[in-house]
Amino acid sequence: MCRGSKHYPYCDGSHNPPLLRKHWLKLKQRLHQLVRRR
Repeated sequence: MCRGSKHYPYCDGSHNPPLLRKHWLKLKQRLHQLVRRR
């Protein structure tokens, strides 16, 4: 569990460097799209 997240207990990548955070957000959006399709 990530304690640095704004969405505790889930990690939102807020503790990562900016470039990595950008990729994390893209992955998160993609995962949400896949879940919605089901």
